[in-house]
Amino acid sequence: MKRAAGLLATLLVTAAITGAAPPRKDTIAILAISPEPPLKRGVPIELAVDVEADLQSSDAATAMIGFNTDNPVGFKMVDSHKLLSGAQRFTFVETVTPVDWGDRGDFTVVVHIRPESSGDSWRPTATARRILATEP
Repeated sequence: MKRAAGLLATLLVTAAITGAAPPRKDTIAILAISPEPPLKRGVPIELAVDVEADLQSSDAATAMIGFNTDNPVGFKMVDSHKLLSGAQRFTFVETVTPVDWGDRGDFTVVVHIRPESSGDSWRPTATARRILATEP
């Protein structure tokens, strides 16, 4: 915590000295999922995932959505949506087969903001997850 506070103070002092604004953060959130969980495991279902993103770090990027359908800790990205700078809302509509991972993990949806010029190797600038409860 002290290190983070020190870093923030350094950024603010640097910005004050150089006249540069502190870096702006991207945000992304899952607003709603329809139909609401619990989802029947092993049965394909069409989900509407309402998302809000605020792209501040660049003029353009890509929002991506994925599910952990192949293993409990890895996500398979299944769709994308182009983003422009600023706040925006949109809906992903995806067909997915829910998985019950038991004590190994939860069935989860994830959304990321991927930088526009990130190539093959990239780190999201913002991430949100939502656990999707399953039932037999």
